[in-house]
Amino acid sequence: GAHVLGLWTFATGAETADGSGRGHTLELKGASVVPDARFGSCLESFCGHPVADKRHAAVAANHPALTPKGAFSLEMWIRPKPELEGYPEAFLADKKYVAHTDYQFTLGAADQGGRRRLNMRLGFGEDSEAYLSEPALYKAGVWYHVAFTYDGAGAGRFFRDGSSLGGADKPGRGGIAAGRHPLTI
Repeated sequence: GAHVLGLWTFATGAETADGSGRGHTLELKGASVVPDARFGSCLESFCGHPVADKRHAAVAANHPALTPKGAFSLEMWIRPKPELEGYPEAFLADKKYVAHTDYQFTLGAADQGGRRRLNMRLGFGEDSEAYLSEPALYKAGVWYHVAFTYDGAGAGRFFRDGSSLGGADKPGRGGIAAGRHPLTI
């Protein structure tokens, strides 16, 4: 629909195509597309810094349409690999990097019980806000549907496999600010 800003399914024959029809084609940079996904093919990435300091992502060029105006949701299916154990924060989708613009969706480092929190950082131009989910286990080889919703007015919520994982309200916030970074998955 018109509300979808981008959709990447990594389908065979159209691995880097934007299924939304918006033309945000991905470029693979160290990541690969593999056929053993939940619904066909998927993007496979690898450990970055501090394990291996090299890029491993699918990248869409910066475009104003990749910054949502007002309310939005960002969702994806993830399947952790065994290498996630002991690994620090894993980046899932990043258009923010270190700027105070756009969005950055990560899976945080494990606590002493092995639980991790989803983290969404939103940039509002002059500063940023961080939203954290409740902690949960993410087992290697298991598919999880993770999502973050933002109401465009400060309320952010997390979901995993359709169940709430909490969130936060940041009064006085509005839409996020567009930045200059590409979208990295």
